[in-house]
Amino acid sequence: MIATIIVGYKNDDLSISYIRNELSKIDVENLVVLVNNASTDESNKHLAGELGGDVVCDITKPIDSSKKFFVIDSKENLGFARANNLGVEFVSKHFPKIEYLLFSNNDIKIVDKNVVEVMIEKLEHIPDIGIITPNIIGVTGKRQTPQKKPYLFRVICNSWIGLIKKYFFKNEKKITYAELASEGFHYTFAECFFMSRMIDFKKCGMFDPATFLYAEGLCLSERMLKVGLRYYFAPEATVIHENGTTTTKSYNWAKIGLMMTEANNHYYKAYRHYPNYMLKLAIFSTKIYGCLLNLKKYFNSKKRKKIWEN
Repeated sequence: MIATIIVGYKNDDLSISYIRNELSKIDVENLVVLVNNASTDESNKHLAGELGGDVVCDITKPIDSSKKFFVIDSKENLGFARANNLGVEFVSKHFPKIEYLLFSNNDIKIVDKNVVEVMIEKLEHIPDIGIITPNIIGVTGKRQTPQKKPYLFRVICNSWIGLIKKYFFKNEKKITYAELASEGFHYTFAECFFMSRMIDFKKCGMFDPATFLYAEGLCLSERMLKVGLRYYFAPEATVIHENGTTTTKSYNWAKIGLMMTEANNHYYKAYRHYPNYMLKLAIFSTKIYGCLLNLKKYFNSKKRKKIWEN
């Protein structure tokens, strides 16, 4: 039996649909733990009732271990890293025989139902794997993983080069590292769907609790490297990640970009030991870049409005 950890945040129906319609495709006995961030009593009861599970308000207290679904009540929004860590602590305490963990978003479509079996087989037979993902495809059809090791100055330069190309070379297609990647070890990964052994995940210190929503995979990759383990890409099985399909148009790209940069700066400072002036330059560049994107969005909306009125 494996344990699947899912983090929910005010999207109960999406979680219910995912567990019923997608996670049920997996041909492996599965304990499902949903950490309900910023939860309400009504939300917890709804989730547990719909999926036939129990609500856990205190992970240290006894539970009905015959159940296969648990909602962990978290009135605080713990973010991605701390919520996943809480789910792992619950599984470790109450189901100590579980060897493998699957971490999954609730916006995943499972294409190959043997995806978990493929990953377990690799974990069992290839030394030094600490993290493994399948082939993860976005809604545009592009691969989201694996990802190469980032270097801060290159990241800053590439963001500006990308902006220039977007305005002056609109037809130029960029081939990403992920699209060219083959099976094997790589630096880091998309955190939306991956597996790890319980013993390895705990040995490396789990997710960095200092992160909230971004850079968790970068930090976890470094933590695994420190205990002699690496990320492995297994493309023979595929899932689709449907992130942002309903909300992308309302994103404040300046705010999102700043949140991402601050999270990445934690990674660059804590794990890569970059100097402060480089981190400040990254934040400044992101603010300018985000403002330009929001301005473009504003003028495009004005243009569409004018066309509509005419």
